[in-house]
Amino acid sequence: MKYFILNINYDGESEVDYWLGERGIAPVFYGQCTLFQIRSGISHNIRPQAYADAKKFVQTFDEPDENNVVFSIGNEDVYIFKQAGPLQEAEDGRHKNDLVKFFKIEILRKVKIKDCPLVLVSIKANRYIQSGTFRDLNDEKYAGNTKALEYLIRKKIVAVPDYARYLQCLSSLEFETLIAKYLEEKGLFVPAYKGGFLRNYDLFCRNTGLADVVLGEIVIKTGGSISVQIKLRLNNDHKNDLEKADLFFCINSDFEDRKVYDWRYLKSNIIQGGSVDRWLETSLEWVKIKKID
Repeated sequence: MKYFILNINYDGESEVDYWLGERGIAPVFYGQCTLFQIRSGISHNIRPQAYADAKKFVQTFDEPDENNVVFSIGNEDVYIFKQAGPLQEAEDGRHKNDLVKFFKIEILRKVKIKDCPLVLVSIKANRYIQSGTFRDLNDEKYAGNTKALEYLIRKKIVAVPDYARYLQCLSSLEFETLIAKYLEEKGLFVPAYKGGFLRNYDLFCRNTGLADVVLGEIVIKTGGSISVQIKLRLNNDHKNDLEKADLFFCINSDFEDRKVYDWRYLKSNIIQGGSVDRWLETSLEWVKIKKID
């Protein structure tokens, strides 16, 4: 399967429920620009990034493909659907200044947001996803999102091959929570689980106990404190940030450093059957590290 997200907004307001739920069509707008102009690139008057989205949409749906699965997030529901008719264009009374480019849809699943994996419904926290109309999710960095879609479509537990892919099924907020809970289990006091209020820092932790706390090669003395930065992935650009925080936790890293702890460290150090492990299993009850028949 190939997976995509369609954001249906007009003047800053979501219209997902109207177009998908009431009309049964998947639209894009782009003013009076025609399908021909989008296909050919001639006289379209669309901003470059918006044109890239428009062209990707048209190229993807010019011919119906059973392998294409799209989802959109409404006010209360997530819609997962396929193309059920040819790509068309027409004037529409709702938005008189726009020529609507659209196709009829077949809804595969309509699920309450509260019943979906958090990794899926929080996807628009990603600025790139949130800022565009149509985005391709067929990249390794969206593996958790597409696994969640597979789970909702199949209505049964899905499988991942290893612990790294398992952790990728957490949202960024859940991964921050996992690290905070792990540091608490190790004996540190973590006053707040959610970071982002200060650049380069996600958590501040204190050793308020009577014994030293050991995290790999890092020792936090009684009364001492550490700063922590948390990323789903560390790439080589983050090497310049290593002096800014005391510890870095991630799922995957493109480089090694004594201050960087990735999925391998977490797999080895989260106590099996402990409170953090139980929290993780409950959060990811929809996915397992094994083949599911």
